[in-house]
Amino acid sequence: MKRFALLIVMALSLVGVMAREALPCRPLKTEDCGTTPQGRFEMEMSIESDKYKCNDRELNYGGVINYGLTEKWDIGWEIPINYLKPVIGRCEKGLGDVLLRSKYLVISETDSCPAFLVKPTFKIPSGDDKKELGSGKSDAGILFALTKSFGSLAVGFNAGYTMVDLPKKKKWDSNVGFFGLGFLQPLSQTFTLAGEITFEPVFGGKSTDNSSDACAGLIYNLSDKIVLDFSFRYGLSDASPHHAFGSGVSINF
Repeated sequence: MKRFALLIVMALSLVGVMAREALPCRPLKTEDCGTTPQGRFEMEMSIESDKYKCNDRELNYGGVINYGLTEKWDIGWEIPINYLKPVIGRCEKGLGDVLLRSKYLVISETDSCPAFLVKPTFKIPSGDDKKELGSGKSDAGILFALTKSFGSLAVGFNAGYTMVDLPKKKKWDSNVGFFGLGFLQPLSQTFTLAGEITFEPVFGGKSTDNSSDACAGLIYNLSDKIVLDFSFRYGLSDASPHHAFGSGVSINF
């Protein structure tokens, strides 16, 4: 907790003099088609509290740093810190698996055409798998995102595929898909309503292994550099947390 609070204070203190409109995809899992402008940094900090039907609990802290290589291409990495509180067994805390990712805007949105973005990812097994803080193996994934505006309403659709536990040894049935449908609806100059439904099937697994949830969130533009978000997520399957509360801050330099 102290380490996470220190990171937030450091992030807030680093906000520079260059301002731009902040357009984070937080608190949604569904990716939008926005990229970090060339030569700029963007930072996201978040906290989420999950509770499962078996009454196990998780507290997840996340830090994301993005950098714009060009006007259509950025790179970034996600650093999680996890606290596990199972009903049976010992509590664990520590660094989770770090995710490297990149976003490339293939097609910009027009009046008749949605924006199209590609997002490759690679997960580094930095978390301790013996403490269940990580998987102990690397993952590689690809995500395709579409975004289209209808007046002030922005709608996004995602389809993705992740190869888990690399290097593979003919265990293709453990790979995971991702489908997300989300929206952003401004309520005023400072508040935006966000929502989504996601589905993550495990190929070759049982139907009970599939994860699905719905999320409702509120985004608050504190300034042209800092955006706050608050969310409630409800599990639609047994593999998902029963419910989760989250909040975060996005900072643009």
